[in-house]
Amino acid sequence: MNVTGPLPADALIPAAVKGKWNMVIVCYHDQGHAPFKAVYGDDGVNITVGLPVVRVSVDHGTAFDIAGQGIAREASLVLSLRRAAQLAPGWDHVWRTAQKK
Repeated sequence: MNVTGPLPADALIPAAVKGKWNMVIVCYHDQGHAPFKAVYGDDGVNITVGLPVVRVSVDHGTAFDIAGQGIAREASLVLSLRRAAQLAPGWDHVWRTAQKK
């Protein structure tokens, strides 16, 4: 694997947005999530790695303040479901490979 880093967010995010890497991994939620949302808004999916199952989530909060009002957008949920479906068929191989020492 061709791996780069660690890098500071102010250098990482602009390069990632320009497509320098296929993937960006951050150790803590706020290190990557806040800058990612600043660039992409709700067009993102949080993918948790290191689990034996596919785990994705929407790229926004719970939106309790607008729940039940019919104004929430579903785009991030739909994108999350698509990513989960794309990842699922090969996930067993990924998990087995990750378990090898």
